[in-house]
Amino acid sequence: MDPAFLPASFNLATLLNKIGRNADAESVLREALARTPDQGDLHYSLGLLLAESGRLDEASAELGRAAALMPERGRVRYNHGLALLRAGQRDAAEPELRAAYTLERRDPQIVHALTLYYTQTGEWAKALPFARELAALAPQDPGAREMLARIEAELSGR
Repeated sequence: MDPAFLPASFNLATLLNKIGRNADAESVLREALARTPDQGDLHYSLGLLLAESGRLDEASAELGRAAALMPERGRVRYNHGLALLRAGQRDAAEPELRAAYTLERRDPQIVHALTLYYTQTGEWAKALPFARELAALAPQDPGAREMLARIEAELSGR
């Protein structure tokens, strides 16, 4: 009834996404952004929707807008970093992942993403402190322990 009431737009877009009507959800979010272009949460939701649809360049741009509008939100920076990585923009992804880590040091997903980022490029010394932290944050996770062991083995030359 009130097109300026943002929670209604979020809720409608979420519902449409859950029932598989992503094009309609995208339209709702874009219409809301046309009314309130500086609403970071709308850019964030649109970016996640676009990433889910595999439109990574567009997703990276929307998540970048969200990160610029909400620089204090670690999850926004994390998702922007992931979208950049998936879009093949490794150099741009690292500062976003590091910013996310600075904001949310205890989030195992962010620590895991940084550990993987550095292991994928063979930067074992940079990966090691994150792998240790991940193992401490998730002591029951065998994957975290295995990753730490692999990094330690690489660094010891085994």
